[in-house]
Amino acid sequence: MHWWLPLKASTFTGPIDGLFVAILIITGIAFVLVEVGLIWFIVKYRARPGRKAFYTHGNTQAEVIWTAIPAVTMVALGLISNHYWVQIKGRNSVPPNAYPIAI
Repeated sequence: MHWWLPLKASTFTGPIDGLFVAILIITGIAFVLVEVGLIWFIVKYRARPGRKAFYTHGNTQAEVIWTAIPAVTMVALGLISNHYWVQIKGRNSVPPNAYPIAI
């Protein structure tokens, strides 16, 4: 991963870089799926002569699903991020052989 992420500067870099790449992949896939869906709906439901508009109330099941999937994904990423945050900022985050620097 050194082709675009900087070299490791601490012992905490590995998990953080892995989390960054996981978030990048998840959001990349979501972006591609949304854009493909958007283009598909634009083409399928474009205005045509003689075609009347169709109005619908909606689909509650679909709305719950497309709300729950991002919510569960964000909660999972938050919990994973919090785990690493506690490791980094916790009481025992300084290695025993660390060199103290006074400012």
